[in-house]
Amino acid sequence: MNPSVLECRKLYYADINPSAFLAQTLTDVYPEKDYHRMFIGEVEHVLCREATKG
Repeated sequence: MNPSVLECRKLYYADINPSAFLAQTLTDVYPEKDYHRMFIGEVEHVLCREATKG
C-alpha cells in the first residue's frame, strides 16, 4: 500500500525557535531566518490511489 494523502487532526504546533538549535549547521539552513512551523498530528484517514496496470 502506497499512501497518497494522510489526513491528520492537528494536536500541537510550534514555531521553530533558533535559540534552541544545538548545531550551527541548522542556522546555516535558514540564512533568511524564515523558520518553519512544526506540527504533530493524529492520522485520521489514509487516502490511496488504485493500482493501475501499465
